[in-house]
Parts: sequence; C-alpha cells; structure tokens
Amino acid sequence: MQFKSHTQAPARLKSDCMVIPLFSDDARSNQHLKALPKNIENRVKSMVSRGVLSGKAGETVYLQDDSIKNTDMLLICGAGSVKQIDRESLRVFGGNMITALKNRKFKTVSLLIPDKFNMDKDHSAMSQSIVEGIVLGSYEYTRYKDAKQRSKWPERIVLIAPQKTNKPSFEDGIKTGRIAGWGQNLSRELIGHPSNYLTPQEMARVCRNLAKQYKFQCKVLSEAQIARLKMNCLLAVNAGSDKPVHFIIMSYKGPRAPQKPVCLVGKGITFDSGGISIKPAANMDEMKGDMGGAACVIASIASAAQLKLPVNLVALVPTTENLPSGSAYKPGDVLTALNGVTVEVLNTDAEGRLILADALAYSHRLKPAAIIDVATLTGAAKIALGFAAAAFFVNNDKLRKQFNQAADNSGERIWEMPLWKDYQEQIKSSIADIKNTGGRPAGTCTAAAFLNNFTGDFPWAHIDMAALDVEYKGGAYKPKGSSGYGVRLILEFLRNWK
Repeated sequence: MQFKSHTQAPARLKSDCMVIPLFSDDARSNQHLKALPKNIENRVKSMVSRGVLSGKAGETVYLQDDSIKNTDMLLICGAGSVKQIDRESLRVFGGNMITALKNRKFKTVSLLIPDKFNMDKDHSAMSQSIVEGIVLGSYEYTRYKDAKQRSKWPERIVLIAPQKTNKPSFEDGIKTGRIAGWGQNLSRELIGHPSNYLTPQEMARVCRNLAKQYKFQCKVLSEAQIARLKMNCLLAVNAGSDKPVHFIIMSYKGPRAPQKPVCLVGKGITFDSGGISIKPAANMDEMKGDMGGAACVIASIASAAQLKLPVNLVALVPTTENLPSGSAYKPGDVLTALNGVTVEVLNTDAEGRLILADALAYSHRLKPAAIIDVATLTGAAKIALGFAAAAFFVNNDKLRKQFNQAADNSGERIWEMPLWKDYQEQIKSSIADIKNTGGRPAGTCTAAAFLNNFTGDFPWAHIDMAALDVEYKGGAYKPKGSSGYGVRLILEFLRNWK
C-alpha cells in the first residue's frame, strides 16, 4: 500500500473512492466539504439532521453521487467527538476507515483530512497517527492460507491535507507512520509463525536478511562461541532442545549518533513448553509467541534503520527453545551466569529470565547509555494488569520520563511497578547467590528483581509484555492474533532519545 499527500482541491483529484471524516458533534467542521459540489454538503448535512449519520467513531456509510466527476464512491467515516481528537482516536479512525475499504477493490482512495484533526504545529503527529491506523488495520496473517482467502486492500491512499499544512512535516509524519506500522506488522508476523517454522536458526536468518536489506550490522554467535563466553544460563535452557542455540547481535548507528549505544535486549524463546516443569496442555500452542520480546527489538532496529534515526543502537537476542528431554536442565541445578552470579533453578519454566541474565551481562561490554529489555516474562503481569498495559520497571529518572512520554504518544501503555529491596530478599538462595523464582507472591516484581542482578549500574528499563503479545478482543487497528506490542513504544522512545 502506497501513501501520497496532496494539498490541491479534492474535486480535482481522481480516485475510486473519496473518504469524508464526519464529527459527531460538529458536522460542518470539515472544510473540504465546501470544495465539493454544494449538493454533497447539503446531502451530508441532511443525513445528519435526520439521524441517518451520527459521526460516531466506527460508523461508515457509502454514498454514490454523479456530481463528483473524479470519484466513483463516497465513504462517510465517523471520527467521534471533535473535542476528543488525539493520536489514539486518529489511529482508530484510520483502522476503521481501512476496514470499511476491505475487499471493495478500490485501487486509489483519497482521504479529506479536516483541519481539526491537527494536534501539533507541524502536522506530523496527525498524519503519522492516521497512517499507523491504516497500516495496522490492514494487517492479516495469511502465510498458510490459500491466496483466494486473502483480503484485497487499496493500492494507494492519498491524504489530502488541511489548509495551511506544513507539507514537509506532514509528509514526514506519513513516512514515520508507514514505517512504524510496518515494524509492528513485522513483529506480528514473527510472533504468528509456528515454532516448527520460526526456529532459533530461522530467526537468525531473518535478522541477517533484515540487516542486509536495511543497511545495519548483524552477527550471530554459534553454540561454541556462546560456550566460550560462559553464557551458561542460555546454554542450560537450550540443553533440552535438539535445535542449536543462537545469540544474535544487531547494530545500527545513525547520522550524528552519540558514541554510547542504547542497548535493546529481547527474549527469544521460540517455543516454551516449560521444560521439565512442563506447562499444562491447554493453550500451550500460544507459547510459540514467547519470543515476542525478540520480535519487538528486531522490528525496532529495522524500523530505526529505515527512519535513519540519529541513534546508536544495539539489539541483543538470545534465542532457543525450552523443551524437556533426557539432557534438559532440571529443578535443583545451579548455573553460573556470564557475570559470575550463581543461580539455583527451582522451576525450569522460569527460563526467560535466565537467557536474559546472560544477555544483560553481555551488554556491559558495550558500555551502553541505557539498557532496555522487552520480554513475555511472567504470567503474573497479566494477573496484575490484565490486558491493559505492560509492567514497567526502571532505575533511572530520565528513562522513566522518556518512556512515559513515549507510551502517551504511541498509545502502547506501560505501568510502573517497584524495584524494592524486599524482592531481592525473596529470591535469595540457600545454596547459590539467587534462585530463579521467588514463588507466586509478587511474581512480576521478583522476576524484575532477578534481572536487576545482571544490569550493573547502567540506566535500565524492563518491559514485561506477557499479557500483551496476543490480541484477544480485537479493535479498529488491532486485528485478533499476535499484537506486535512494543515496537511503536520503542520507536517513540528512540525518536526522542538524546
């Protein structure tokens, strides 16, 4: 799907369908209506006064009118209250609009954007949010479906800007929205793959291909190299699988980037059975998505490279399966992590924190300005916050402030939880330095406390997205299935990182 921008009169632009946003509390606020034949404006206003159109978010009504010579169809698309326009409402608008266009076989669609959609001086947030909604709302996981079952979408969306638009900024917003949406859809695609396809080896291949295509660096460490580094926690989790372990290192340095990198770390368990501490059979199929953190950081660095962000970025992905076998690691084992910390294993299903421990310890070699890890880490995060937000832990005020702003801008919520010393007491071991679980109480907090033993004195943020890797309910730009959560959050953070 291509995106174009125009500032010319809408009646002069040829398209198969023209989309007119309509507010629920101000039917006359779209100045583009005045540029159309008078009967169109009168017709819309009449339908509003008769209650045929309400303008509420999600409402879509098609109209045909021969008085517009350069378009075949009109689509009136509800935008909700003009008083409640923000980034999220525009994403919802874009998602609702593209859903209404699904399988209509339109090639070119023009969207008449009202000036009251604008939220900033340079118009970029407006165009970015609309395009994100369109790109995200048109996503379908179709890899294993017959081509005949795949939906048809418009080939081109033309955004007709409001009057007095800052066109360069408006077009920058379109580009950012398109790439941010692409990145989240890439994450969705990776999470959606079955684990017999997306093995650790395949994940490494995907990363190499992305690096080649978008001009960043990718290095994949073999099992022998991982062993020489003494990443024993990662090796232990892999011991039950017959597929080789990988440690993926991706790096991108943009123009005028600072010397110290931001380090992203993503949990890459391509299938999690729980190992010897095996999970219940019900819903175990969803454990193909236990590499949601890895998908997030892979898509984030690929998107940052496309946007040419002025950041120094390194993404680390430890990737393996967690399976039971005669060679699998066991409850009661003691492991020595890369930084020398010893870990008593009480539950082999608490494996994500083990592979992250070695990756976090490795990140110290980079002397990073900040470390951010993303992981589907604990079921306890779902108990604490439901499906509304990711659990967020942070040890640095600058990171706290910038991530809260990024969450507001992206619409991907986080909720800060504590790193109190009480939780370190809860994971003390009688035979090792720490144990890999503190039991059921405060499970999300004790998992974060565990990771904190491997972050050193570096600024660090931990995002536990365990409740958000799958979209169960669905929404305007959130089709059911893998969610791709976190990519837009990370990109917003990186766009404003200094």
